[in-house]
Amino acid sequence: MARKLIRAAWVLLSIEVFAAGCIVPRPAAGQPPDEPGATAAVEFPTVWANGEPISAESLRGKGVFLYFFEENCPRCRDRWPLLMDKAAKYAADPIVFVAVNSGTSKHELEQYARGVNLTWPILVDQDRSFERRADVGEISLQNVMQAAYLSAGGELRRGDWSDIDGTIRAALAGAKWNVDPDRIPAELLPAWRSVEFCQYAEARPALVKGLASRKEDVKAAAEKLSDFVESRSARDLAVAEASLSEGHKLRAYQRYGVIAEKFAGYSAAEQAAAARRELAKDPGLKKEIVSLKQFEKQRELVYSPKQAVREKARAAIQKLIDAEPASEAARLGRELLHKK
Repeated sequence: MARKLIRAAWVLLSIEVFAAGCIVPRPAAGQPPDEPGATAAVEFPTVWANGEPISAESLRGKGVFLYFFEENCPRCRDRWPLLMDKAAKYAADPIVFVAVNSGTSKHELEQYARGVNLTWPILVDQDRSFERRADVGEISLQNVMQAAYLSAGGELRRGDWSDIDGTIRAALAGAKWNVDPDRIPAELLPAWRSVEFCQYAEARPALVKGLASRKEDVKAAAEKLSDFVESRSARDLAVAEASLSEGHKLRAYQRYGVIAEKFAGYSAAEQAAAARRELAKDPGLKKEIVSLKQFEKQRELVYSPKQAVREKARAAIQKLIDAEPASEAARLGRELLHKK
């Protein structure tokens, strides 16, 4: 009975998850992998539609179903109700459903999502690099739909669009929640969902309230969730400190920035912000930070539908490369211009 209640509550919560896009702080240019101490098996493109960018960390340990679609295909439009019904069927399981589109602008895809009532986040594969990594062929009117999935370990694998349930089950192999929802009272399920998808700051008010609750089950669940958040923040701080001790100031600065945002309201955020302010006093690092901000701005413009804007952005990135060839911004700029 408890499982049924959780499933019912989770069906409602999952709508928020898909619409919100498993929100976590967006990775900055040159930022190390989200999961400290590990290299992300898959690098997501930075542009998303129908929600905020998704972080690899928020998906680690969970299955991810990826549906590649051609937006001009009438047959694909007709399949969305079936696909969203499938998502609802697996709503209590540790899996996230993501739509993937190649070669279409974010604005057009958001219009498309509204037109088909799509609640899933859409990965905007502007240069088709993710499509190539997934080995699904070029999505077009000759290849209108494909399925792939990310395993719990972060491996990108081919799926079968004609066997959606089979692909979902493959994605779920080894997947699990960080905190078992069976023992989470209904009033704390929103906070649990936030914790599961690394929205720790969003969970904070409910956890504080839960810790002060007179209900034993609510207080116990709030303590369990708070302990999990504490363990994650301690781990992230330790990795940032290790980067600093190894002389990787930029990496440490970026990690501290993520911690300060991700754990806003917790003591870890204050520690990270203080460490970041101290690092920002370094003249060499200041230069790197300015260069990266300039690169970040131009990176978005490289994918503009307007040729003149694209050319101007490429020229600006080349100027950054020429000015500071040994910088992280220059390295990222060379990679981007080579891809394009």
